[in-house]
Amino acid sequence: CKIAWRAALALLTAGIIMLLALSICRLFNVAPDRIFAVGASLLSAYRVVGSIVLILAILGSALAVKKLHKYMIEFASAFLGTLLLLSGVSHFATRVGGQAPFSLLDDLARIISEVRDKNCHLWDNDEAHHLERCDCQTECQTEICAWTASSITVLCVRWLKTRLKQRREAQLKKAAEEERKPLSQ
Repeated sequence: CKIAWRAALALLTAGIIMLLALSICRLFNVAPDRIFAVGASLLSAYRVVGSIVLILAILGSALAVKKLHKYMIEFASAFLGTLLLLSGVSHFATRVGGQAPFSLLDDLARIISEVRDKNCHLWDNDEAHHLERCDCQTECQTEICAWTASSITVLCVRWLKTRLKQRREAQLKKAAEEERKPLSQ
């Protein structure tokens, strides 16, 4: 049973890291071959970059899950939880506003599926419609920024809460030790 949850945690963390890497590429509308100086033929598609990041993240997560599982759980919970929360809020907010429902998760899934089907021509034709280019557009870019910022905020608040708790426990322990000391030596 330990192996199963470790494998699941490693795969979940790796998947989130891959989605985060692709989201950052989409946020800045940067071609993967422009980020890495390996060559346009090797990194010309997002699926190659996604696959490389996923494999490296799986290997890294598999090695880290034994010793860093608490941090990996916090990381995965923060990023997955905020992704689902923001996707749900934006979906229902646009639905109430009368527009077509939009959610970051749907948009990223659409972009990844179009890349997989080789329907994206992101850097080929600047005059093409944004859906033909698999463009992220402003709503998607705003959601990616909100997702990463809120996830980092959740992680920072969690870290701060833990630090304050440790500090309070240390102060209480010190006060208890001072009470036990005799008044005269």
